[in-house]
Amino acid sequence: MPLSPFDFIKSVNGSKEDLIRDNPHVEQDYIPFVVNKAFSLHTDTIMFANFMNMNPHLARKQQYDFYRLAVKKRKRFEVWPKNQKNEDAYLLATHFNISLFKNFVSCERKRND
Repeated sequence: MPLSPFDFIKSVNGSKEDLIRDNPHVEQDYIPFVVNKAFSLHTDTIMFANFMNMNPHLARKQQYDFYRLAVKKRKRFEVWPKNQKNEDAYLLATHFNISLFKNFVSCERKRND
């Protein structure tokens, strides 16, 4: 059964159990982007996440071991930020009968000019 990235996060924050050593096939279930994003939400682990973002060439096991050994055991709960709807963009898109993506692209082009 494949593990979710949140299983790795729970093992780093709580049990400190080495999930990859016990079963080498789960290394492919480790998703560095999601784990780095989760640790970037906390003030005590944001520097570890930044370090991992600067070193994406490291193997997944190395990244997991870094977090497992460097991050102190603690309960960490944070609400993940959600995208907010931009009412102005929605109104423009419906008025001109274009998609929100096209609206975004045209606004970015105007901002860069």
